[in-house]
Amino acid sequence: GRGGGRVGTGLGAEGTGTGMIGGKARVAINAGGAGEGVVMGSIDANAIAAALAAHKDQFRYCYEKEVNSQKLSDPNPPKLQGRVGTSFVIGSSGRVTKAAVENSTLGSRNVEDCVLRVIRSIEFPLPKGAGIVEVKYPFLYSATGG
Repeated sequence: GRGGGRVGTGLGAEGTGTGMIGGKARVAINAGGAGEGVVMGSIDANAIAAALAAHKDQFRYCYEKEVNSQKLSDPNPPKLQGRVGTSFVIGSSGRVTKAAVENSTLGSRNVEDCVLRVIRSIEFPLPKGAGIVEVKYPFLYSATGG
């Protein structure tokens, strides 16, 4: 018996995060202007930004999922918006070895934990030489429109 084959997707009725709140969430990656994303080590900062930007939909989903679950319990939930400042270390294999939220004005542990999970899942370019790379990176979340 196959059991319908829906086991293990975890998404089910939740869908994939597109259009759940009309696509009105905005996540700005490195929106703090020059010098916000700080990279110490031997990977080009633009390459790191590009790797993060490639996962923008996942970062946005972290936020949309939380907004939607708040709406289920509160028809007028408090506005969920703010900045999540992350720091993470990219090891010599291009995988993240350590990730943390340094500071956050978002006030949502669920979104912050989700952001860290996405960061940990990304394969970054390999650092030149055998070094590690330390990155500080802000994510700005806001709900646009209604």
